[in-house]
Amino acid sequence: MLYHYLTDIKDIDKKRTISLKNIYYGLSMFLCGFIEKILRTIYKNSISSDIYIADNSINLGKLLDDKEIMQKMIGFDQSHCLKYLLTKIDYDTNVGLNIRNDLAHLNGKAMKILNYDIVLELLSYFTSVINTICLYFNDINIEKS
Repeated sequence: MLYHYLTDIKDIDKKRTISLKNIYYGLSMFLCGFIEKILRTIYKNSISSDIYIADNSINLGKLLDDKEIMQKMIGFDQSHCLKYLLTKIDYDTNVGLNIRNDLAHLNGKAMKILNYDIVLELLSYFTSVINTICLYFNDINIEKS
């Protein structure tokens, strides 16, 4: 699915702004959702296999603040970068880009930021999360051997 989104961007006529915005929106939402799904799945599997944890009970901001599991896996810096990019760190001072919620609720700000740059930024964070988690589990397997 990710491959098809990326090839569609390359093949579309650049003069068709609405079509480009649709593809940027779809790809951005897909990447935000995929990053969140990966983090939630890893978090749930790391807590315990004995208890059921509903997805809606795990808030992304709190998940990224978790020092025992998530920050140990993806690191403090990457955790805070993701939190700044995807959520609001502080609602009182408006710190944080809050891209995930802006896209999900189609806020006016979301339509302004939809371009190739935001797609590449989300893609780089997605790749970084995947690589970091793979390296973390690879190190654990090496230590067990």
